[in-house]
Amino acid sequence: MEIEKRKMGGNYVLFTVSGELTLKTGKKFVDPVIREIVSAQSRKVGVDLSRVRYIDSFGIGCILKCNNAMEERSGVVGEIVFIMTERLKKRLSVVGLDRLLRSEVVPEPSPGSQREVSGNA
Repeated sequence: MEIEKRKMGGNYVLFTVSGELTLKTGKKFVDPVIREIVSAQSRKVGVDLSRVRYIDSFGIGCILKCNNAMEERSGVVGEIVFIMTERLKKRLSVVGLDRLLRSEVVPEPSPGSQREVSGNA
């Protein structure tokens, strides 16, 4: 799993995640996102999951943890938006997360559009 952090302007930070979000990689995903939320420096945090190829139950828990951290900071920070493919949204709907998360659905990335990103946030 790789994660890239970009400041988008207007107090908006976007984390782009690619690869697998699993028990093995979850901490690498959660830590920088939670750190950003707790810092309260960004009014909006985006998490682009459209390039996540596989997610297990631990990875789903990581998404929920980030969402809950933002809810705890509501009024202080702002909002968190998860950007995902329809396939991932359907997978999250099995456990009801599609109703809890603010999400935007994007098309599946084409195979040639994969780009290398830094493992550091």
